[in-house]
Formats: sequence, C-alpha cells, structure tokens
Amino acid sequence: MQLGNRAEKRVVEKRIFQNKKEDTDGEKTGAKIIPIRGIDEKEIPVRRAGKTPRQKQENGRFIATVCMAVFLCFTMGFCVVQSVRSINSGTQVINLNAPNQVVETNEEGDGKSLDVDALAKKILDNVAFDVELDKLEDSVAEGMISVTDGTKLQIYMGNGTNADEVVLMTALNEKDAEKNQEYVEEHISEIKKQFALYNPKQVRKIDNAVKIRSGCYVIVCITSDTETAKSTIETFLKQ
Repeated sequence: MQLGNRAEKRVVEKRIFQNKKEDTDGEKTGAKIIPIRGIDEKEIPVRRAGKTPRQKQENGRFIATVCMAVFLCFTMGFCVVQSVRSINSGTQVINLNAPNQVVETNEEGDGKSLDVDALAKKILDNVAFDVELDKLEDSVAEGMISVTDGTKLQIYMGNGTNADEVVLMTALNEKDAEKNQEYVEEHISEIKKQFALYNPKQVRKIDNAVKIRSGCYVIVCITSDTETAKSTIETFLKQ
C-alpha cells in the first residue's frame, strides 16, 4: 500500500515538474498562444503593394504629355482668335474679291528697248522696302509666275513673311506682254490670298502694288513706298 502511494506521489511530482518546465520555456521564448477565434479581422493590418519605379515613370510621362497637349491647344486657339480679330478689325479690312489696280500702259514706251537690269538696280536703290530683296534663280522664278514663251522673267523677293517684291517681264512682243499682264494679275491674287491667312497687314501693300506695262515690258513693284516706286519707274521709262 505504501509502495502504491509512493508511486502515485512520484507521478504527480513528475507532472508538476513538467508543467513548470513548460511554463519556464514559454517565458524564455516569449511565445504566446492566441486563440484564432479571438482575433478580429479588422485589427489585422493590410499591406498594400507600392508602385514600381517604372510605373511611376510612366505616370510622369502621361501627366507631362497631357499638360503639353493642353498648352498646344490653348496656344492654337489664341492664335486663331487673334487672326480673326485682326482680319475683322476696322483698321484692316480684307476683301479678297476686291480688284487690284489695273496695270498702267505707257504708250510712250512702245517699241523701246529697256535695260531691265539697270531698271531693277534703279528700283532697289531708290525705293524703300521693308526687307532686303534678293534676285531669285531663273528656275525658281519661272515656277512662281506663268509667262509666255520666250519671256525673260526676273523676280526680286525678301523673306517669306513680307510681301515686298519686284517683278520684271520682257516679252518677245507687245501681244505677249498683254498676256503676261494677265499672269501678273493671277500672281498678285494668289499671294494676296496667302498673306491674308498668316499676315493680313501685308494685304494693303499688295492692293497698292505699282504695275506698269510698257511695250513688251511688264513691271511690278510691291512696297509701302508706292509713290517713290511709281515715279522711279516712270522716270526710267521716259529716258
């Protein structure tokens, strides 16, 4: 009976020792068992995945592209509004259908032979142009204005934003000169339409162009210095 009591006592002591050891090990490791059912899902932090550098770069490019597109649209709209205001303003009224001044005829020059190069130099030296004029190559000039067969064509022009121009045509005869006169009118009408679109201030200058036909010669001068151009050409023709 005593042996049985001793055995039971040892079993109880062994269990108590094991329980204390388990409690001691748990304290050392810091382990703590938390029942799963006791955790609120709302308390669990959710870790969100951040954007990669490539995604950030693409987003930056997209924003820059949108800003650039908005800026360009605003600029184009502003330019269109300014052009419309300029065309419709009281100080600059443009009528594309308005006829140009008729080419004057110098009957005294019929049958005369002119030194066209000397005439061109006289015009360029005496008439005030808004820009410096340079002589175009023959192939370029012939592509700008139609002429009759055998006509010698000379064109002096400045930059593309200014209408200042000198045109000299030397036909084989007076009949061809009359036809060249028609070609000149077509040329004037064409450049008038072009400048009306992107530089309306030049249109008035084109409307007041000096155009004179003398014998087989047709002379055109587009400038703001109209009176000087006209007197210079007429004086040269009378020599």
